[in-house]
Amino acid sequence: MTPHFALMAEYTAARCGLVAEGLGVAIVDPVPARALGGCPIVLRPFRSEIPIETVLVRLAGRPPGRLAERLMVHLAAERDALGAR
Repeated sequence: MTPHFALMAEYTAARCGLVAEGLGVAIVDPVPARALGGCPIVLRPFRSEIPIETVLVRLAGRPPGRLAERLMVHLAAERDALGAR
């Protein structure tokens, strides 16, 4: 059976909004989806066999500043916490 996609959205908030309106289901990034706790949606884990790569982009040839370094440490911790679930 081939799936039929009547609606599509690029961003997690938009996908969750469509689901909140009763317009289907969505596969979303769990980090921003958790911030949408006021939406009448239910988040369920989905363990895909398809690897998803996320990258951090920064200026080449120049070390990151102190705040950027702190952000990178925080993002790595969030990534690792998601992998442990």
